[in-house]
Amino acid sequence: MSTFGARLREARKNIGLSQKEVAGRTGIGQSLLSELENDHYQTSGYVFQLAAVYKVSARWLAEGKGPREISAVELLDDPSMERLLKRHNQADAATQALVLHLLREANQSRPEWMTEGAASAIENARQLIKEQMRAAQLGLDVKK
Repeated sequence: MSTFGARLREARKNIGLSQKEVAGRTGIGQSLLSELENDHYQTSGYVFQLAAVYKVSARWLAEGKGPREISAVELLDDPSMERLLKRHNQADAATQALVLHLLREANQSRPEWMTEGAASAIENARQLIKEQMRAAQLGLDVKK
């Protein structure tokens, strides 16, 4: 069975964040994150906050028990997910359909109602955004 620190490190690396990035998102000091990942503590009061950032089950993170995936209940308890769900429900039908299309699995084909041109434009926009996000992470100027 893995240790608390090993699960923390694994979860952080699985979403591609550095300790510095996690510290910036959570307000938890980078040195404390390092100590947690190196098993200086058996558990932490930050488990729920870190589980939300890492998108894993708080129980799995703290104890190594249960499914690693975040449960629907935990997901709905996340205030940012609650806001997102409310915004989605308040959006018009076209916006909801676009969001669902953007979140589809890569192997799913476009909906019957969507033209090939619209699907292509959406995919081009998705790729452009990915490139700009990568450039921003590298500190490159993306405001061209």
